[in-house]
Amino acid sequence: MLTDTHCHLDLEKFDEDRDAAIQRALDAGLCRILIPAMDHESSLAVIKLAEAYPNIYATVGFHPTELEKWNEGSIIDLRDLILEQSEKNKIVAVGEIGLDYY
Repeated sequence: MLTDTHCHLDLEKFDEDRDAAIQRALDAGLCRILIPAMDHESSLAVIKLAEAYPNIYATVGFHPTELEKWNEGSIIDLRDLILEQSEKNKIVAVGEIGLDYY
């Protein structure tokens, strides 16, 4: 049982063949795919994707490169989002919060 813990299937480049890409991943042996959000807007998008596919799960948060979108209410918005979704069990982590040095 394999899990991809970092796959940005929410990006526009997957719009044309997202279903096929997901099916190829499952056919290749993945049983779960985690999609990390980059900011609040993408947190909403990855949750929507996770709700649409049984094998997809969401992480919510802000990537360091997106912190210009962070404001005083962001942490409350994320907390509320997690609480609203808690019964659906589709948010499995808080992230993309790593440090990138590129």
